[in-house]
Amino acid sequence: MREPLSRSILYGKVLACLSSELGGCSALTSMTDILPYDFGRYRLLGRIAVGGMAELFRGAIKGMEGFEKKVAIKRILPHLSDQHELVQAFIGEAKLAALLQHPNIVQIYDFGSIQGGYFIAMELLSGKDLSRLFIRAKEKPFPITLEHALYITARICEGLDYAHDLKDLQGHSLGIIHRDISPPNVLITYDGEVKILDFGVAKAAGMNTKTREGVIKGKVCYMSPEQASGMDIDHRSDLFSAGVLLYEMLSGQRMFTGDPLHTLLRVREADFQSPEEVAPHLPQPIHQVLHRALAKDPESRYPSASEMLADIEEFLHKNSLRPSARTLARYVRDLFADDMVSEAAALCAGSEASRSEPKTLVLGQEKASIKTALMTVATVPKTQNPPSLRWMLFSVLPLALFIAGFLALSFSQESFSALYHHLSELPGAPAASMAGASSPAMPSSSSQLIETLEAGAQGSESNMPQLEPAMNALKEERFEMAAGIFQELLMSRPEWIGEIRRPYASALAQWAMSVKNEEPEKAVKLLEQTLGMDSNLLQARFELACLYTALGHNKKAIQAYEDILADDPTMAEALFNLAYLRAMKNDYPRAELLYHRLVALSPPYLDEVLFNLAVVQEKQGKKASSLDSLKKALAFNPHNNAARTFLHRTSGGSS
Repeated sequence: MREPLSRSILYGKVLACLSSELGGCSALTSMTDILPYDFGRYRLLGRIAVGGMAELFRGAIKGMEGFEKKVAIKRILPHLSDQHELVQAFIGEAKLAALLQHPNIVQIYDFGSIQGGYFIAMELLSGKDLSRLFIRAKEKPFPITLEHALYITARICEGLDYAHDLKDLQGHSLGIIHRDISPPNVLITYDGEVKILDFGVAKAAGMNTKTREGVIKGKVCYMSPEQASGMDIDHRSDLFSAGVLLYEMLSGQRMFTGDPLHTLLRVREADFQSPEEVAPHLPQPIHQVLHRALAKDPESRYPSASEMLADIEEFLHKNSLRPSARTLARYVRDLFADDMVSEAAALCAGSEASRSEPKTLVLGQEKASIKTALMTVATVPKTQNPPSLRWMLFSVLPLALFIAGFLALSFSQESFSALYHHLSELPGAPAASMAGASSPAMPSSSSQLIETLEAGAQGSESNMPQLEPAMNALKEERFEMAAGIFQELLMSRPEWIGEIRRPYASALAQWAMSVKNEEPEKAVKLLEQTLGMDSNLLQARFELACLYTALGHNKKAIQAYEDILADDPTMAEALFNLAYLRAMKNDYPRAELLYHRLVALSPPYLDEVLFNLAVVQEKQGKKASSLDSLKKALAFNPHNNAARTFLHRTSGGSS
């Protein structure tokens, strides 16, 4: 059985992130026209990018007994290997980056020299940098929400605070300053991780004036006033740059624009439109965060990244907002769903290359034999998707908004984790400011639903020519037309119900999925019609229950979830949502039983389940049980800040 698209593609780490200095050029040198080839203990599988100083490869470490670990290999361009200043800059970057071990900073695994060329082996990640996120968010349009912007900024602050505060073995501060916090140097992975790239690159690149001149022209709009003025800087310069990123995420526009000279003058004077002018809708505390981070005088700025982080987290807590890596992952996957498919194809090509016989790299006068004919890396063969895959992709893209948002539920200022899906864009759904809470990162039930329907629809094709127009419309994703034709056929030829049932249900369900964001009530009626054609479609029943929930039809939703669980007691998503709704009705004992059933299933989002269990236990006066659940949640996921905050509060600050 084919694995759902959401699990096999959308939830995998497939390609390497790009370093900012590698962004603009894609030309290949003759040395790497043929891949794969061995590079010491590494095998280079494909070139990702090349810039003025270095090139970046997708690679793998090959070990005994078939062991293989995917890595990204960054290497000085061969023709620059004899330039002392560049080599020293590269070595300095590697030494600095190797000191940094933090979840919000890209990890360095190895550094060395192989066959006369210096290289860095680093963490292999899949995702997009913030500059690409900005562009795609405007194209869709699907703007970055307040919750996502604050979450990304908070993670940047965590990484910066760690780096700024890093000390040597004698306890002396290393005085690390990134110097180039800008959109290309912030990666958002498809799993919702936020990673700062290229620590030390800006400082190292400054050793080469020609290279640095080009970088300054491109990045001046993210510099602090003192950096743009050529003055000495400290860690507060990075905080100004982080403030610029937050300003642009929240306003949807550049903070500094114009020709390079004009921009440089404006940056030096911190001459930009106030946050109140460009984003008057923002809460006043966020305007205050921006003003403090973007103060021209460093003495007026936040003294540390941790204090900027504290203000952001305090705002999120006071407003019961709970953005997370899961919700950010859904947003990024929705923006780049098409890219992820092509990247998965590239990964498959790379995996095939890793199993083929490699060419041994030849540098200078060294010689080695080519063992076999090799595939090229210049292009990735484009495969033709079968119709069923196209239908699935159509369903996945709009479904990234998901069902049932962070409903405004507050218990002693402590909110439950969100529903399995969220649908903040639905009319009548919770306001956007309340819809950014975390949701379990599980495969989309909708893709499973569409896949099931497709199988049934394909199985219904026959030699009946009367069905051909409807089947063609279905394949061409004209779902409303297909449903209309099927309905007319069924009315005129009711005896054809056996042939029509599954493709008609498929057309109705996919039509529902395509309109649910703009017309949720219509989507409800279409799904009800779908189940009228085939009441055994469990995933269709779940989608309908989620829509009931998002529209506030809680009585119908509860009944729907209970019916689903009667047929499949292990459907964790339905258990999660039903427990949530029971808690909303203050039925804490029943909610607690449901959460205990979920704990026994041990879903990937177990920390969220345990957090909710702790809340309902606390509401029943079961303080010891609540504390135990919170500790288990943190043991499962130490980064669950809501659980940590709740534990600190309920334990009287003794935790």
